[in-house]
Formats: sequence, structure tokens, C-alpha cells
Amino acid sequence: MNNLFDKDITPEDLFLDRDGNSALYINNLNNYKHLIFLSFIVVLVIGLFWFRVFQLQFGNTKEQDLVQSRIISKNYIKPLRGNIYDRNGIIIAYNEVVFSLVLKPESLPKEEEFKNKVLQDIRSFFDLNESTITEVISRNESEVVLLDNISQEQAITFEVSQDKYPGFELSRSSIRQYPNAQYFSHLIGYTGKLSETDIINNPKYLRDDIIGKKGIEKVYESRLKGEYGIINPRNTDIPIKSVQNGESIQLTIDAELQKVLQDSIQEVLSSKDLTKAAGIVMNPQSGEVLAMVSLPSFDNNLFTTGISQKDYNNLIENKDNPLLNRCISGEYAPASTVKPLIATGLLQEGIITGNTTINDPLGRLIVDNPYNPDQPFIYPDWKIHGISNTYKSISDSVNVFYYTFVGGTAKQKGLGIEKLVQYYRYYGFGSPTQIDLNAESQGNVADPAWKQETKNESWLLGDTYNASIGQGGMLATPLQILNSVNAIATKGKLYRPYLYQGIRKDDKLELDIKENNLLQDIPVSQENYDIVKEAMRQTITDGTGYPLKDLPFTTAGKTGTAQTGRVKNNSWFVSYGPTENPELSIIVLVEEGDESFQTTIPITKKVYEWYYQNRGFKE
Repeated sequence: MNNLFDKDITPEDLFLDRDGNSALYINNLNNYKHLIFLSFIVVLVIGLFWFRVFQLQFGNTKEQDLVQSRIISKNYIKPLRGNIYDRNGIIIAYNEVVFSLVLKPESLPKEEEFKNKVLQDIRSFFDLNESTITEVISRNESEVVLLDNISQEQAITFEVSQDKYPGFELSRSSIRQYPNAQYFSHLIGYTGKLSETDIINNPKYLRDDIIGKKGIEKVYESRLKGEYGIINPRNTDIPIKSVQNGESIQLTIDAELQKVLQDSIQEVLSSKDLTKAAGIVMNPQSGEVLAMVSLPSFDNNLFTTGISQKDYNNLIENKDNPLLNRCISGEYAPASTVKPLIATGLLQEGIITGNTTINDPLGRLIVDNPYNPDQPFIYPDWKIHGISNTYKSISDSVNVFYYTFVGGTAKQKGLGIEKLVQYYRYYGFGSPTQIDLNAESQGNVADPAWKQETKNESWLLGDTYNASIGQGGMLATPLQILNSVNAIATKGKLYRPYLYQGIRKDDKLELDIKENNLLQDIPVSQENYDIVKEAMRQTITDGTGYPLKDLPFTTAGKTGTAQTGRVKNNSWFVSYGPTENPELSIIVLVEEGDESFQTTIPITKKVYEWYYQNRGFKE
């Protein structure tokens, strides 16, 4: 080895062994293999370490579930969910404080005899099975919920003598409560525990939390939820981040009006041995929904703590489908309720005028059959109308009038299917109304493309006749039909329906101003709307809606009887009032109700009478 004092040390000198050979040179093959093997082991260990870090950070493992639900949740303060109010400040969804019994095995007495005494006392106090506690202790977890939804009386008694039960304590939480649930379940929806899909879509939620599942609870989840607080482990009195409770919201719904509408519908259903119906009340000038009823209803409180399998089966196996919100998700043939909007198209396109007249001496339209002259095509009316003009075509619901001027005949040019479809779409048919509820159906506008796609058949003149009276593949929700009539009441303004009014704070409403709420400004002249509105008024004064004639204010409306293929047909009635300045519009559907004057019209009349007496109209 070089003497350190003979010359300067070079970098290579630093890697010489005791014999002066370079340690950087491996001349032994076995040593080389050992080095490679050791390097491989080191790389593998480091790789496994970082893989595990990644898995815990981003994966969906059972260990992560435990971290989320049992460790992280103890470091967070859950916010209280915001309340939901009606337009008058009546609460229709709130939180109720509940207690849970929590076991902390590490805090149990160490002395076996004392420990057994505590466990025996707890089992007796809460009527628990011995196996329940034994199984929980065997899990070797730091904290476990033994019992949920402890009554307030039990909770108070327990807390007074809690020192007698070391290892056990009560935790406070809240569950959602829905007073008068049967009236509001389809609107409000419900909350529930997070599903696997919810966990994936909401990664910032704790796994033992709740989330809005349906209705307003789901749509306004971000407002109602609030933000978690973060506990300071060194000083629990001063959190790292303060909890922010959810915002309370106010809806456009009038809770008392909702009850009147539902009770009126239920009374008719019970008297006719029927079960299925829908009703909506709106302000046609704004799009506000004042009441929305779908029957049969259900109790949304069943879902707040986890619905039992028995209760769930009872709901989904019920042939009347109580979970279906018929107002926005039910699709029905609109039948004659569409005649007013079709009339606006006929007038605007110059096919008819207010004085256009036809004669219907047979109560049907007969069209020649070029393939078999002895068997002409027959399109029926619901009765013989005789001479009818544009006003009577609506007030007395004359099918032949619309067959003639929409489909056309050998002597009369018709509007045609293309224009008919255009006006249907002007009024919102075939598209969701965009109301702030989930699961809204879009309905269907029957046209040649639809028939070709669904039936692989060509469009025929008879299809146009059927579409001209709201049948033959036409489908709409009750909300779509009511919104189309709102557009007639406002002379062409088609608004987006809505339920959310704003934030309610300190008993005051922070109103959410609706901007750009207009969906469509329908290209029909004011003069043509005047004709159709007068015809709808005559439905009440001289036509099928005559039971409303004696109301202390004027109304306008349209009946409809939709063919269902069953023994009885669906019954419709849609209306608005006062006609001079419409403030209220109502639609009622009774499935298999058949005659409107016995079902939908009496319901509508009761709602108008109550509203006039209890809310009144502007002067």
C-alpha cells in the first residue's frame, strides 16, 4: 500500500483493500452472484413497501374500510344535516338525536371477577345476549358500537350511573325524521347508509355516514350535508377545524295544500276502490310547484336507519309500485289534454281560424281503404258532436275535428306529422322538464322515426290521427302535461318547474332568484292564444268541466280519457285559474278512473275551494 506521506491520495486509493487491490473489481463469480441476489432482495422489499403504501392510500381494501369507518371517523366531528321546510316555515324533515352504546374493550376492568360483573350488569340493563358481547370482545377492536337507537329514558338512566360500567359509554348521533311521511315521501325522498357505489362516487365521506338517496335529499345533498370538523388529539376542546352543519332549505311546497290535495285524491280512490293517482299544483307564472302527490305513497322513515328486508320486499313487490313518483316518472298517454296545444299549432300555421267549422253527424271519421274499398278505416269519437267549431273542439273534446285538421282528408289539408311533432316539442313533450328531482322520465313523441326504430314499421296516416288526440305511442308525465297548459295560461312562456326556494336561516328565507328559468318562448301569436284560452274557459261554462262553473272565480280547463287496454281508462283533468291572471294550475290523474266528472274534476274543485278560502288570489 502506498505510504500516505509519500504522495497525495487519489480517489482510486480510497477503494483499495489491505493488499492494495481495488475493491471495485470483483474477480470472484460467487461473490458477484451474491451481490446480485442481495440487490434483488433489497429492490423487492422496497417495492413491496411502496406498493403497500399505495394500496392503503388509494386502494379499496378491507384494511382501508377499517381505517375509514373506525379510525378516521373518531378523528372527525360529523355535521348535523340541514332541515327542510315548506314555503310557510313548516318543517318536513329534521334530525333527531339518538344514542348508541359503545364498548371499549381496553377500558374494561382488568380483574376478571369485576369485569364479569360489569358485563352481566350491561347485559341485564340493555337486554343483550351474552354471545353478542363475547363476539365483539373477541374481535380485538378498540371501539365497537353494541346497540343503536337507545331510548332517551334509557340513555339518561345509564349516564347517571355510568361510573358503574367502565368500558362502556354512550355516543350521540342523529337520524333523519320525516313527520307526515306519507304526504311528502316522493318529494323529500330519504337518506340512507352509503352503498359501495356511493363510496366510490363520494370519496370524502366517512363510511359510517349517511347520504341523500332520493328526492330533495339527494338533489340538494351538497347543501344539506355540511362539512366535517377535525378533532385536535392534544386538546379536544379546540378542534383543528370547526364543524359546519348543513344548510336548512325551504321549498316552494305548501304543506297544508299538499295534504288537502292528497286527502281529496285518497277520498275519491277509496270510494271507487282504486289505488293509483297523481296530482300537481303549480304557479303557472313562475314554475313553482306548490303541491305534488303520487299515490300510493310510502313511509320514508323506513330507510333512515336501514330498511329491513321484509319492509323492502313489501315495497318492491307491491303491484301498485308505491316507490314510483307518478308525477315525474309515470308515463301515460296524454289523450285529449293535448288538444289545446295542438289547436295553437293549427291556428298559427293557418290550417284553421277561430270560426272554422266541421260537421260530425256520425261520431267518427271514415277514411277510404284503397286496398279494400268495402272495409274503410274508421276513427271513432267518444260521441256524436254534430256541428263543431274551434272553441267546441276543445270544450267538448271533438276527436273528429283533430283527425280532420291534423291528419287531413281527401278534401282537407292537414297540419301533418312533422308540424305536429314540432309543436309537441315546443311545449316540452319528449324532454324532461328539468325539475329539481331525480328519476324524471322524458315521455315520448310519436313520429315516423320512433315507429321505424321501435316497431320496424312505416308511418301511416292512421298513426297521425292517433297522435292528434294524444294516443298511438304518445307518452307524457303529469308534470309535462301541466307545464304545457301553464304555457297556454301564460301565452307562450314555458318555464322550468322547481321546488327549491332558497336557504332558510334564523327563520328567514334567503331567496334563490331564478334566472333564465324560461325553457321556451313558444312562437304562437297572442291572438291565437286568446282563442284557445277562451275555448278552455268554455270547457267549464259549456263543456265537460261544468262542475267547476259555480266556483267564485273563473277557471279554464281540459278533460282527457286515455285508453289503457284495460276495462277502465285513465282519467285526466288539467286546469288553471283565475283566467284573467292565472295564479294556480292543477292536474289530476286517476288511473282507471274513467269518467272525469266523477273522479278528477271533484278533486280539482276541492283544491280550488280550499286555496281560495285559505290562501286567496291577488286582487
